[in-house]
Amino acid sequence: MTMCDFWSSLMLCTSRYDGVRCLRIWRCLGDQHFRRWLGLFRSTVQSHCPPKIAALFMERALRIVHSFRLALAYNRGKNTLAFEPITADSL
Repeated sequence: MTMCDFWSSLMLCTSRYDGVRCLRIWRCLGDQHFRRWLGLFRSTVQSHCPPKIAALFMERALRIVHSFRLALAYNRGKNTLAFEPITADSL
């Protein structure tokens, strides 16, 4: 239920999610994992949601992934000034 609660809070402002901090889960992973997750997520929302809703989910997911990647890079001491986001077209 954690994933459902997370997206419910994010997309519908239900306040259902109050669990672990998401960034902790991703801290050992790299860009290939984010890209894989985004690809799977896109397939899921496209198969279960109308196109406009799927696009909203993907927009949020891409922003979340970008902020996670920035935070991870910063915590690893990397320069984040020229950090490029992953785009839907690059998946």
